Amino acid sequence: MKVKYSRYATDGDVSAIECSLINGNIEIYGCADGNVCVEKTKHTHVKIYVKGGIVKIRQIRKSLLRKTTVKIFVPAHCVPDISVSLAQGGLKVEHGIYGDLRIKANNAEAAVTDACFSNAEASCKALALDCKDVTVKQLFAVNADEGYAIIERCLCTKLDLCFKNGDAGVTGLKCRDSSFTSESGSVNVNLVGTKNDYVLNLLSKNGTCNCENTETGDYNCKVYTDSGKIVIDFTDSDALAPVAEQPDEICAALGA
Repeated sequence: MKVKYSRYATDGDVSAIECSLINGNIEIYGCADGNVCVEKTKHTHVKIYVKGGIVKIRQIRKSLLRKTTVKIFVPAHCVPDISVSLAQGGLKVEHGIYGDLRIKANNAEAAVTDACFSNAEASCKALALDCKDVTVKQLFAVNADEGYAIIERCLCTKLDLCFKNGDAGVTGLKCRDSSFTSESGSVNVNLVGTKNDYVLNLLSKNGTCNCENTETGDYNCKVYTDSGKIVIDFTDSDALAPVAEQPDEICAALGA
């Protein structure tokens, strides 16, 4: 059976989007032009309204028979902050330039592809995170009790990833100051550059580490695990470009 959606279109400037679901999926897409639009599955208990330039989306109660999906389309000229609250469900962000992204969830799966943010922060009890081709101008922070993070090709100024029980796998990371903590789990990080570019502070208290600590370099990477494995390797590059050297249109959109 084909899923039917009802559509809500805004008619003014939007500075922020707040979406709160009890159980469902949130999908955010960057688009070329127009106004911010929201689509929701029909006959589900979701309220949508705009107040003071903020699009507010609320699930009033859990739908027993229908899966709740909210799709948000954000035009290129709009750079809103996005706040997501999920008791249980999924978040997908594809393409686009945004302000701050904040995620708060009990149990969530999050996938982010080809997107740029000013800041990105997630605080969850359980989180399965999959990111690809993501730029965060300032802070990229993840804090979860359990789950995992897979991050492929990421550019940011500061990365702080912390799991009580979970694994992290990161490839193609360009970051001035990165920190990874997992009390019970392994951390595998591929850094752009050479070992001489980094100050490495690595400790696996009851596990193993394939790389020695270093004290030279302009970039910092700190990894701690209590009982997991640490694996660090490098992808050589001609230069590690600072975040300020991102494409002009990204910096301009984020107020650089």
